[in-house]
Amino acid sequence: SEAVRVAAEVRCLVDGKPAEVLYAGVAPGLLEAVNQVNVRLPSGLGPGPHRLVLVLEEWESNPVTIWVKSE
Repeated sequence: SEAVRVAAEVRCLVDGKPAEVLYAGVAPGLLEAVNQVNVRLPSGLGPGPHRLVLVLEEWESNPVTIWVKSE
């Protein structure tokens, strides 16, 4: 089935830098109340913790910490 996108534009910031939102919508196979956001992280992130925030219209999510592992 085709991916369903949310009506409003979702943006993602990692350490204040824009990350490309690949998908934002209902999580496949789960309840309609569960949403999923897939993002491509900005290049140049070093290993360690980074702050990720989602922005929907004027609303900003609580920040979460993501960890980037060195290769």
